This record gives sequence, structure tokens and C-alpha cells, in this order.
Amino acid sequence: MPRETQPPARGREASSGRGGRVDRTFVLGVDGGQTGSRIALAALDGTVLATARGGPADHLHEPGGLERFNALLDSVAALIDRAGAMERLACAWFGLTGHADEARPLVERRLPVPHLVVEHDMEIAVAGASLGRPAVVVLAGTGTVARATGGGASVTVGAWGYLGDEAGGFDVARMAVVAACRAIDGRGPATALVDALPRACSARSIRDLLSHFYGQRLARHEFARAARVVAELAAHGDPACQDILRQAGETLAGYAAAAYERLEQQVGRAAVESLPCYLTGGVGQAGPILVQSMEQALGRRLGRPVRVRPAELPPLGGALLKAIERVAGQADGAAVARLKDGLRSG
Repeated sequence: MPRETQPPARGREASSGRGGRVDRTFVLGVDGGQTGSRIALAALDGTVLATARGGPADHLHEPGGLERFNALLDSVAALIDRAGAMERLACAWFGLTGHADEARPLVERRLPVPHLVVEHDMEIAVAGASLGRPAVVVLAGTGTVARATGGGASVTVGAWGYLGDEAGGFDVARMAVVAACRAIDGRGPATALVDALPRACSARSIRDLLSHFYGQRLARHEFARAARVVAELAAHGDPACQDILRQAGETLAGYAAAAYERLEQQVGRAAVESLPCYLTGGVGQAGPILVQSMEQALGRRLGRPVRVRPAELPPLGGALLKAIERVAGQADGAAVARLKDGLRSG
């Protein structure tokens, strides 16, 4: 997992890369997800100056939602303060799960900056994955959504929330619990999930984990983190976990295929056939079993081979990229490379 990086010492400045000129302007990016949030400060040349993690930014109208969002804003303010960046902060770009419009007034009160954008996290995911170029992007985080853009049009598939989003973190964790229950009952193969899932959720057993969830002592975002256990055990050869990832890959292929097909209905096949497909989000990083399953299922559905590519930048990088371009115009390849390197190490 990426580690938190320290902000630059007060007064430290980054070169803009334009003739060696020192640029004193910063931008802020926030990727606010249902399971957790990432925050970063960057210079206009793409140099990542500081990163931090915050809590979940889920729906404000849910119990505890407002308190969790204010805690995220506290984390944002703390990072800015440690860097001494407030006076030089030109743009803040928030990508949030749920209802971004409801969150904007709260952000405005806490963060008076010249340029402020608060939008759905799918927008920063698309910007990061494809660098804003026409493409099909599948975001598999705690929830799931796909966006196809090309020929002057775009379509969105998914984003129904945790009851409707398949193959996101919540759904993968749910499938893991089902696999563990089947193993305990003798209805399915033995799996290390029986012991690993309770540990991941601070429970004594699968039954105890379920009791915590049903009794609302285990929040959805905490439960969704158990999806990471599936990827870890699959990499070590657990057949049940590998099967879950194959199922998730096939399901994500359905999201991508629907996005391709619906966009084709609007702009024609010629504008769609060459569009690349990108996969981003936490579940999207579950490993080659999921990606291979997704590629195979997508190829069968579309009748042609499709390579599923990793995102050029993570969603947080998309937020920073959009902020830089809002302030300074089109970012060059060197700026993108600095963002990629800084977010990989930060």
C-alpha cells in the first residue's frame, strides 16, 4: 500500500519545468471513496509534494455521513496546514462517491480557493485512467460504474449503490462470506476465508462477523475492505478466492460491454471499435486472474479481442491532473510522469 508522504518544508518550492522558473502555485486533489480517501498536494509541473489518507466519504444523508465527511475535511485542512500551502493553493478538485452536489457547500465553507470543483468520483477516475482521451473506463472500487466516451458522446453504466453494484468491493466481500459459509456447511470447497475474513473484520468467527454486520457494528466500508483478503488468498492459490475473482472479472466485462454497445448505438461502430478499455479502482487491482477473466468474457461478448489496460493514473491522479489543467492549461507528458511517480511512491 502507498505510504503517507510528508509535505515540503514551509517555503520549499517546485520548479515548473518551464525554463527552470520556480512555480509557487499548488493544487489539491481528493479522491473520496466509500472505503477511504486519498489526498494530495502537487505543483503545476506535476511534482507531488505531499499525500495523506482520510476516512470514507460516503453518502451524507446516511447515519454518521456528515460526521465522516467533516473528518475528511479535517484531514484535508491538516495536510494543507502542514505544508503551509493555503495562500498558494489555486485549485482544489474533489471526486466524491455519492451526491457530490450536497457536499459542495460544506467544502466551500472550509476551503476558500480561487477554483473549486466537487464532482462524482467517476469523473476523476476517467480523467486518470485514460488521461481524458476517448475510452471505456471501468471503475471497480467499493461500488462499480463504467463510462464510455467517444464520437462526441458518452454513456454511463452502473453506479446503483451497494445493493445494485456488482463486482465492487462490497459485492466481492459478500461473495467471500458466501464462500466461507458454504465451506463451513460442507456445501462448498474448503477455503482460508473461514479464518481470514473474521480477522480482517476484527471478529472471532464468520458467525460473529455476520452478527457485527447485521447489528450495524460493522460499517459497509469496513466490510468492503475484506475484498482485499480475496485478492491476497487468490494469489496464494485459494481455489474459492480465485473463483470469486473470475466471477468478478466476468461481471466487470458485462459493464464494459454494455458501455461499448450503448455508445455504439449513439455514434456508430467505427467510432467505438478502436476505443481502449481501462480498469481502475481497488478491485481493479486484484490481479491477473480477474483481468484475464474480464478480457476473455469481454472478447466473447463483443466478438473481438479487447485488452484491459491498467489506468494511466489512479483517480487521485485524475483529480490532480484536472486541477493542474484548470490553472495552467494542458499538462504535458512530463507532468503526467511526475504525477504517476509521485503517487506510486507517496
